[in-house]
Amino acid sequence: MKTLSAICVLLAAAVCSAESGGAEAELRQARAALDAGRFSEAFEHAARVQAFHYRDAEAMAEALYCEAQAEHRTGGSRAGVSALTELKTLYPDSAWCQKALAELKPDGTE
Repeated sequence: MKTLSAICVLLAAAVCSAESGGAEAELRQARAALDAGRFSEAFEHAARVQAFHYRDAEAMAEALYCEAQAEHRTGGSRAGVSALTELKTLYPDSAWCQKALAELKPDGTE
């Protein structure tokens, strides 16, 4: 029984490690896509983080930041409000929220 418990603990640690590594890889690809102007690709990577790494608050905040950046860059001055609003609501104290608020100033919308 102790062996089974030890295996479960090791397996859980491996899953958590893989999840955070996977989130970081997706976020790296999202940032690269944003920098290269491939906004639909940035959306895809941010969406994967949100779908598969939703328990990682830091990764979720960064994914929403990337999504807000992509929305803003593809839709003009009032774009990015949806992801920005979600970021402000769910992660108001995160560094990513502060960065988004500084960079994406929706004119009078929030």
